[in-house]
This record gives sequence, structure tokens and C-alpha cells, in this order.
Amino acid sequence: MKTKTLWSSIAFIGSIGIANAAPVQNPANGHWYDFINTGSIDWNTAKNQAESLTYLDLSGHLATISDADENAFLYTNVSSALGYLGATDELTEGTWQWVTGESFSYTNWAVEEPNNCCGGESYLMTWENGTWNDIFNNSGYTSSYFVEYEAVSAIPVPGAVWLFGSAILGLIGFGRRNRKQA
Repeated sequence: MKTKTLWSSIAFIGSIGIANAAPVQNPANGHWYDFINTGSIDWNTAKNQAESLTYLDLSGHLATISDADENAFLYTNVSSALGYLGATDELTEGTWQWVTGESFSYTNWAVEEPNNCCGGESYLMTWENGTWNDIFNNSGYTSSYFVEYEAVSAIPVPGAVWLFGSAILGLIGFGRRNRKQA
């Protein structure tokens, strides 16, 4: 009976995917990273699943890499396995964009990558050595993805400044109106 329970538990864990025991924090930027192995997944599904995750009230998204240190941290501390990252060139071939909209200025392409093999590789993944590869959007090649958790402002900074300024001006106007009526 104990053997049956053990195998049932293993099957259940395998069916929901495998992740690190807990996300790992990068002290250089304060972001948390996780590696999730689902068994079979395409890039769009990985993107949607990553964006549905939270950790310590931080929003998740497919990991974005801004420099060599962050890439090395991911490879060394999170996982050295194949996995999707958060970039695509599906809108304009050859123009890679991070899912967060941040600058795509650092790259770590493997030799002869990106190559847009067979006319359709528009999604970013890592190789086992930490270099990058462009890949098709299918569930047959990699079964894993990297999640990055970070605070996401609901209002962009310029919008927040405008909103705060408008509130102050509104309060000043309200105060003047009340003084005129008194």
C-alpha cells in the first residue's frame, strides 16, 4: 500500500510540473527567479503561465536578461537546463523584444544563432550551456521556462507624476473654491 501511495504522489508531482524548491533571489537586482518544468509546453503558453504567477506579491513573467551577470546568475543559480526566456521577434523578423518592453541590448546567442531555421523561429530559449537559441512555438522541443518575479508599477512613472500633480492641483482648486463661497 505504501508503494502505491508513493507512486501516486510521484505521478501527481510530475503532472503539475517541477519547479525549484523556492525561487532564488538575485542580489544584484533584487528580482526572484524560478525554473518550471511542465513536461510539454509551447512559448505562448509558458508566457501566459509565467504572467499568471506571483511570488511574495511580485508579478511573474518569462525571464528577461539585461546583462552577462544576470545571464550567468540564471544559469548558475536557477537551472542549466533548456528553457524559454521572455523574448520574441514575431512582430518583425530579426527585431527581438523582451515581453516587459525593456531594452534588448544584451544578447548571448549561441554560434550561428539566431538563424530563423526553416523560416519560423521567433521565440527565445536557453541551451544547457547558458547560450541562447531561437526556436519555434511548439511543445515538442523544450518543456521548461524561466520565471522572473519583480514589482510591476500599475502606473508608469511619468503617469504617476502626472496623476499626483493633477491631484495636488485639484486640491488647491477645491480649497480656493471653498474660500470664495465662505
